[in-house]
Amino acid sequence: MNVTIPFRRKMEGAGTDFLKQLKSFRSKFPLKADLGKLPPGPPELPADEETVYLRELIDTGDALGASEVAKLLDDELQTHKRPTVLIALRQLYQNFGKPGDEQTPLAEQGIRRKVELQQQRTRRNFVRRVWQKNKLFAMEEIRLKYPDYTADVLTADLHQKKKTAKRKKLRPVTDLRQCQLQKLAHRLKYTQLDEKDYNDTCNRIAILQQAHSLRLPVPLLVNLQKEALVYSFPWKIREGVVKDFVALANKPGMTHQALQERHNEMIRSNYSY
Repeated sequence: MNVTIPFRRKMEGAGTDFLKQLKSFRSKFPLKADLGKLPPGPPELPADEETVYLRELIDTGDALGASEVAKLLDDELQTHKRPTVLIALRQLYQNFGKPGDEQTPLAEQGIRRKVELQQQRTRRNFVRRVWQKNKLFAMEEIRLKYPDYTADVLTADLHQKKKTAKRKKLRPVTDLRQCQLQKLAHRLKYTQLDEKDYNDTCNRIAILQQAHSLRLPVPLLVNLQKEALVYSFPWKIREGVVKDFVALANKPGMTHQALQERHNEMIRSNYSY
């Protein structure tokens, strides 16, 4: 089987046209030219009136007094209400109440960032109100105010971060019976007890819990000089107070008469023992 490759006929004048086109590149790209330089950037567009006024405030704002800044702020609120100018004037006014090292310098980029965040919050709050009111036609109503609004932005605006659960503040347990119950519960949970100790601990917990629920007074038996007396304390008496009373009773030479005077002072006092 013979295979023949078709011969492509040369077009007359094609090489000359190519050389002319190649020669035209000499003026644009001369030999030994520095091609590493970037092309010149586009010319800067003239700033609008708001930007010009904002830059003037940034340059000369530190020379203004508090009364002048307050007057400018009131005038701006009543007339133009330009967001960047309002933020700059508020920042200037707040700086008068701060020391020099704590004052916030004005920066155009930072001010525009605040305006952007403010606009995002305003849009997000509006979207959430509309969505809560009418989910079916919410998109159409939102696009009346924001024509370029999309479903992806809607999803982002409706997303809410999960709030971290606040840790509950527990009051410290100070009353005698609650402290005893906690100690017995800890002993029951973490100590290896035989059957007798286990039953005694459970009975003690039941008795203390019942007395605490009924708000029964706390009895304290004191033996001095072969005489035993029971001193009664309020049902929510603090553990530290009872320990101090026991330490007082254990002092050498202590009598029931002295203890009774101390006990009466504690019972009749307006101070919460």
